[in-house]
Amino acid sequence: MFACSVSCWGLPQADEPGPKGHGPVLYCWTARSRSGRINPDIVLKENNAPRRKSLRAIGITLLVYALLVGTHLGEFWPFSIYPMFSQAGRPWSRAIVRDVTEVDSLRWQTVSAAELQGEPVGATDYGVDPIDLANFISKTVEWDKDRVAGLRTMFLADRLEDRRILVLRARGEIDASDSVHVVFTPYVVVDAAGAELNPELR
Repeated sequence: MFACSVSCWGLPQADEPGPKGHGPVLYCWTARSRSGRINPDIVLKENNAPRRKSLRAIGITLLVYALLVGTHLGEFWPFSIYPMFSQAGRPWSRAIVRDVTEVDSLRWQTVSAAELQGEPVGATDYGVDPIDLANFISKTVEWDKDRVAGLRTMFLADRLEDRRILVLRARGEIDASDSVHVVFTPYVVVDAAGAELNPELR
């Protein structure tokens, strides 16, 4: 057992810089024993609070990230920039294009994939960017004459020639049985002469 008396004679004080990488140090003769002998001891006081806070913050961040990744089976949600990961399970909307030149009676009702009329074609075949087309369809709230004409101008007339192109909106979602359910709604039919809007959207 040692007494509580502390003596510091001719040694660096607490406000003097310590060794490299450490804060101020205090060299003391401390802890006088009950037997009367004085035992030397060096006391190093360093402020580790900022370092401890940084390590704690890093640890919490890694823990939260591990929990999120672990519970999503490798889909790095919500950190992924790819919709296939960050929007997995949410309803989605896309635009598709069908060639209905040979279709005599066009149906405007929402249908399943098996009921689609015409033949599939690529939007790029007619000079249309698929992403621009999908955004135009999904973000249009009111289909007035200007919006219909705007959609028509997206298709290059010289590529249409005598073809009739039907633009549809595809909507997909996961149903109660965890199956993907997709339906298709016709929006506008386009040809070299102009465009016709689905009567149900007017």
